[in-house]
Amino acid sequence: MIRKFDSNSAILPKSALTIGNFDGVHCGHQRIIAEAKRLGFQADLPVVVLTFDPHPLTVVRPEQAPAMLMPLEERLKALEANGVDTVIVAHACEELLSLTPEAFIHRVVRCLNPQLVVEGATFGFGHGRKGTTEMLGQFGAQYGFKVLIVEPVTVELSNGWAMEVSSSRIREMISAGRVSDGQMMLGRHYALLGDIISGHHRGAGLGFPTANVRVDIQLVPADGVYAGIAWTGTMDPKRDKPWTAAISIGSAPTFADQPGSGSRQVEAHLLNADEDLYGKTIRLEFGLWLRGQVKFGSIQELKVQIGLDVEACRRFASSATTRP
Repeated sequence: MIRKFDSNSAILPKSALTIGNFDGVHCGHQRIIAEAKRLGFQADLPVVVLTFDPHPLTVVRPEQAPAMLMPLEERLKALEANGVDTVIVAHACEELLSLTPEAFIHRVVRCLNPQLVVEGATFGFGHGRKGTTEMLGQFGAQYGFKVLIVEPVTVELSNGWAMEVSSSRIREMISAGRVSDGQMMLGRHYALLGDIISGHHRGAGLGFPTANVRVDIQLVPADGVYAGIAWTGTMDPKRDKPWTAAISIGSAPTFADQPGSGSRQVEAHLLNADEDLYGKTIRLEFGLWLRGQVKFGSIQELKVQIGLDVEACRRFASSATTRP
């Protein structure tokens, strides 16, 4: 169930609540939700998530606002898939974000009536995120709700280093093209969603037609070539067919001297695709970094390399298990 945040009236009789942006719904978020579910089940409380749209930084410090790991619609689906009973979406506006920590908690209590609040160790709330987990415990005693602080999740990355999971660290991995490490932190493949638009048709001329994808608010991985999986249509695995995809991100350096070149593009060659994709929405899941962008000396050299990339994608697909 999805509802809008209305602080003028109570909309829930009681809840096991967790509050946050939940961008990516990563492994750390999943642990918080799992704890809320466990304790909520024991106390017969529905699990409720209060999240924000847009990201609060787009309002208070737009120059520092991050590119998102997933659009709101995908975030809501991921929260539901993790067993959340109700998602409350609060519009991030100056009035809400300027509330003092106590005023914010007062509104949350009046609206959502939490009996239990579960948060991560870095949780902050109220104006400037001045509210701390210690203050949350004090407000819990004042307003009559229990507080559980969940320890962060740590994963081992491909270089052997252990790192605590956070949305900002996942952005660092994706921005560097380290999609396998991003997957470790997310608990699934990183995915871009966008509309398929008309491109320069260079791929078709090479024998490898591509779907050009317009990406709006999401973080685009580093320039390079990736093996992945594409979903179109409803993106329901029971109804839609996944395509093995060779994904290219960059400015097509081999064609740098041609008209219309120089702009950064997201393109995907869907192996054995047999349908018209223009105008459809596509989901690109990034499974494996293959190589960086290269300016080839000839079109023939580029065609040979693309053929090798496609074969690498086939090998990836034969060994990978993916889901939308």
